[in-house]
Amino acid sequence: MARGFGMAVSLVTVPLALSYLGKEQYGFWSAITSLITWVVLFDFGIANGLVNSVAQAYGKDDPQAAGGYVSTAFFALTAIALSLAILIAGVLHRVPWDSVFAVRGLVDHRLVEWSVAAAIAPVVIGMPLSVVRQIYAGYQKSYVANLFLMAGSLATLVGMVLAIRFGASLPGLIFVFGGAGLGVSLLNLLHIAKVEMPWLRPRLSLVSQRAMRRLLETSVPLFLFQLGALLVNNTQLVLLAHRSGLATVAEYSILMRLYALLGGLIILSTGSFVPSFREAFERGDHAWMRQGFKRMLALRMAMATGSAVILMIAGDWLLGIWLGDVGIRFGFPVWGALAVLMVATTWVTAFSDLLTIMDRIWIQIAFVLVNGLSTVGLTLWLAPQFQVLGAVVAFGFVTVSLLSWSLPLSARAILAVRSRTPTGSLSF
Repeated sequence: MARGFGMAVSLVTVPLALSYLGKEQYGFWSAITSLITWVVLFDFGIANGLVNSVAQAYGKDDPQAAGGYVSTAFFALTAIALSLAILIAGVLHRVPWDSVFAVRGLVDHRLVEWSVAAAIAPVVIGMPLSVVRQIYAGYQKSYVANLFLMAGSLATLVGMVLAIRFGASLPGLIFVFGGAGLGVSLLNLLHIAKVEMPWLRPRLSLVSQRAMRRLLETSVPLFLFQLGALLVNNTQLVLLAHRSGLATVAEYSILMRLYALLGGLIILSTGSFVPSFREAFERGDHAWMRQGFKRMLALRMAMATGSAVILMIAGDWLLGIWLGDVGIRFGFPVWGALAVLMVATTWVTAFSDLLTIMDRIWIQIAFVLVNGLSTVGLTLWLAPQFQVLGAVVAFGFVTVSLLSWSLPLSARAILAVRSRTPTGSLSF
């Protein structure tokens, strides 16, 4: 329900922003968002690594350890955010953002600079609050986090409508879009600390080197994994701006927004299953873990296949309903490539999620870095001639040709582990 609600909000906000800003300014906003997301790297994977630590502590019935992990992660992220804010304030005016985003005079220089600041601020402020969703994921209570997520999506929609109604500038619109949900995240953290799981309330007295070492065991490889993933997902739009122009950036961004909405609905609606695999593993119930994973995989693939067929048959029609008559149509080659990408990505992500929750992350780093370099190189080569289709092919090439068989092969060792019976003997 939360993903469906968030999807609906996104479907509404895109045409609102597109009609209010125009294609070039909307493309500029998309390029900013893709580049500024690199700021999340400065959490060094700590937030994402918290899920594994909490899930492990939960599987071992150790709430004290879980509290230490949460407190250590929260205050580490707070220190990082403060340091990052000081650093960004010092260098923001020194970077030639007009050249970075290939604005070419389409947007005023001061507007460009303030837009970048407006995009960075919510990411930095929200860094310590990112522990909230990881706590719920580790305790297999993502349904509670999703209730707050729905409230955050609603706050974003209301904020966007009010900002447009009162004629907000581009920086104002960007800040509202990124920051409207931060208040809801803060309320969510207070709810955890005061009501639902008070033993997880962040306290300086619970910060420890032992907890940090455990977090770093997962966060360091996750940091490198994020580096490769961001190279794939967020550098591409900036490259498109230079190679094909901001109008192509806007078209590709809208196409991938629709892809991300459907893909997110598939993957994230079943994402709360994943921490339970770690709990089952810690408790020795490997047969349940194996069967649960197979069922999750079958569910995801059924949803992906259905979505892919819909995109191939009715992609442009759905786009027309969504955006209205704005002159954006792609045709069967683009939709067909996107459909193949959706099925392949869904298959690959299921195995990647299993490997990640089991702390088998290092093996994925080489794959994701290869994927990132391939995407950059193919985008530079294909985008000038094939525009959006070239960008889609560049984005999905390694996923289809390499990851679709290499990650399942890497996960075989986990899925082949035998369960322990109550008497301690081994059985299949």
